[in-house]
Amino acid sequence: MPPPPRWSLPDNPELDWLRIRAKQLRDAAAEVRLDALELVDSYDPPGSGPVTLARAQRVVARAYGSAGW
Repeated sequence: MPPPPRWSLPDNPELDWLRIRAKQLRDAAAEVRLDALELVDSYDPPGSGPVTLARAQRVVARAYGSAGW
């Protein structure tokens, strides 16, 4: 069972804003930032491979309480 949502969406979320968040997460994971890697591990099974944009999008969606992008 996935953890509960970490963040809540604004009333009128912009898709571009969410895309930027996913790209930032992917880039932070590539820089081996522990906060990003912990977030990825919390919302996507560890060992699922590199943090691609698709995986970062899935993590962002789950962190906002959605099952997928």
